[in-house]
Amino acid sequence: MERECIVHFEVKHQEPQEVKHLHGLLYVDGKREPTVDELTGCLQACGFDVRPDRPEKLTFKPTLPGEDDYRIRITNLDFGDQEEEQNNEVLRQLAKNFVRREPEL
Repeated sequence: MERECIVHFEVKHQEPQEVKHLHGLLYVDGKREPTVDELTGCLQACGFDVRPDRPEKLTFKPTLPGEDDYRIRITNLDFGDQEEEQNNEVLRQLAKNFVRREPEL
């Protein structure tokens, strides 16, 4: 079963010094985390021609020489699990309001 993974990342530009917070989307099989290759593909689909710089820190740099004016760092992988649990609890609470109760004696 595939599940969505929202990839939150920041792009740090050298000149002018600025940080942009962006996100992309990829699909992952089962309960596993995305691989570095999948993350690289996601960033490339977002328009960044990058390669892993320090995979253990989830950082990427441009593939073309002379384009060292930015770095990308993955900041969060969001599978929506926590939000789904919260939504389920809200639905349970709403459903309790619609259950017919027997009058108390």
